[in-house]
Amino acid sequence: MKVQVIDEHFGLKEIHPSTKEWIILNIFRGSVYLFNRKKQGWSGELPFYLSKCHIHGYYITYKQGFHESLYCPKCTEDFFANEQNVGKKLALQR
Repeated sequence: MKVQVIDEHFGLKEIHPSTKEWIILNIFRGSVYLFNRKKQGWSGELPFYLSKCHIHGYYITYKQGFHESLYCPKCTEDFFANEQNVGKKLALQR
């Protein structure tokens, strides 16, 4: 089986998760480790994961922040594009 993905890092358009990975993503709402990669300008490699947003579908990203969370790139983009979040945006940038 193959799924369409949002990938703003490497330009991947689709991933072929195994049955076990599909179950983790869709039934248990988890994430699946894909690979370690180093992007240009980075000092080392990071693990990248496949996860599923209930609004935008599957996406590829790395864990971010103190709690090492996975954030949907489209939800993040929508949040920062929303005029009502200007105050929150400024607080997050500090």
